[in-house]
Amino acid sequence: MLNEGMLTPLYDERMVAEYTDVLRREKFGLSLDVVNALIDNLRLHGIAVHAESLDLQLPDPSDLPFLEVAAAGNGDYLVTGNEKHYKPVRGSHTIAVISPTDFIAKLTG
Repeated sequence: MLNEGMLTPLYDERMVAEYTDVLRREKFGLSLDVVNALIDNLRLHGIAVHAESLDLQLPDPSDLPFLEVAAAGNGDYLVTGNEKHYKPVRGSHTIAVISPTDFIAKLTG
């Protein structure tokens, strides 16, 4: 879907660093070449966004860049397996946060 232009991911360098770190974890069993190819594909098909800080606090502050990018890029969805991490402790946001399963259902529905 990404390569066919059906969806366009938004990203910034904080997200790229996070994805690179996570995908290199042993539990995923991905080679460095595969990780680099995935990141290259994100850069090729995605849109780099300059995100401003949002005045809100999330349960896990390391999740904030993803929300900031979605907001700054006027994203339709923030797709995550950690939906509960995007319920603000302080402040509010209007980005639709959905699970990968729900997102795929919307795409294929």
